[in-house]
Amino acid sequence: MTTLQARAATILLLSFLTLTPVSAQETRQSASPKANVHLWGQLKGMGTRKVTMAYDGAAALVGDSRDITINDAQGNFDTMIYVPKPTYYMIYRNTLYLSPGDDLQCHITPSNDEATFSGKGAEANQYLKKRAFPHAGCYLVGGQNLRADYPSTLAFIDSVATARTAELAALKTVSPAFIDQEKARIAGEQVNSLFYYPVYSLIYAKTRHAEMTAKTIDSFFVAHK
Repeated sequence: MTTLQARAATILLLSFLTLTPVSAQETRQSASPKANVHLWGQLKGMGTRKVTMAYDGAAALVGDSRDITINDAQGNFDTMIYVPKPTYYMIYRNTLYLSPGDDLQCHITPSNDEATFSGKGAEANQYLKKRAFPHAGCYLVGGQNLRADYPSTLAFIDSVATARTAELAALKTVSPAFIDQEKARIAGEQVNSLFYYPVYSLIYAKTRHAEMTAKTIDSFFVAHK
């Protein structure tokens, strides 16, 4: 074997050794209890075969969704999921926060208000039941929580954010990373609620509150010049 051939063989071998352990490491991690989440309970009103648990991380990140196999007509399931790091997921309107080692019993329906959780990891998921939805204007809930004018609506938005912050601070078993992420979410929900205020005000000006006229809507824009 020439020197050049030896070098080529060495490079090829190193390349193989560099790439191969990645897959092997993932296999070892998925088999490790520390990297798995035990998720079990009931998924009601979601069919009788498989339910997708969609990755719900930041838009700039890429994550994998998971399929949960339902065992019977009652929606019972029992599964182990590979979760190497804390990750947000969605099942219909339910937001889940799963961390390696969680052992979570859950009862989930298409409505996030009806979910119940128990076991390791339950506290974060109970908190997330009240997550606001951006496309509904967050704290405005599609316009249902509009007040008569901008100042009173702003006061309402701030009161909800304050309450959510207090609920978050009262959590005992969640990680500092979860606290930081949820603080950022609360700030974003406040901004999103204000963004949708003029939209829903115009929609409901004549159908819900007669006093919510163009003049009161203008107070929003005057306050933000």
